[in-house]
Amino acid sequence: MSDPTTPALSEEKPVHRLPVRTLLAASIGNAVEWYDWTIYATFSIFFATQIFPKENAALALISTLATYALAFFFRPLGGWLLGRFADLRGRRTAMLLTILLMAGGSFIIGILPTFEMVGWLAPVLLLLARIGQGMSLGGEVSNARHTSARSPPPTGVAATRRSSTSPPARRC
Repeated sequence: MSDPTTPALSEEKPVHRLPVRTLLAASIGNAVEWYDWTIYATFSIFFATQIFPKENAALALISTLATYALAFFFRPLGGWLLGRFADLRGRRTAMLLTILLMAGGSFIIGILPTFEMVGWLAPVLLLLARIGQGMSLGGEVSNARHTSARSPPPTGVAATRRSSTSPPARRC
């Protein structure tokens, strides 16, 4: 005879499944973000003298790479601002915004006029595009991690662990 206070051995525990769709979406978004980021570094040697003065090619390349480096400093700011935006408007909307910011920065870099056409406006526009991309990357990384960590399992495992007094989980 079994004791009514102990659970039966045949009782199965729910199996936790990975949120594959959420992980896949976060991974694709991350890959797109880093692809755009890497393209700039790879081709900077080719467009350095187009955006900065041609008189000194080495200085033009250093300026292009300094612009690349400066964008890294805007990642924490982007993580904070876009994290706050995600708290207010939702993670999905914030993730779409990060992808649009990165793609928009790449588009602006792609259509930038040369230094000979507009002078110092070209480096300023490049810097603004890179700042947007840096903020985008910071927001994407923090939101993707939060989304992956907070996505509920497809089964009712979370519901069995939640007490009756805790608020329902917010959908991202």
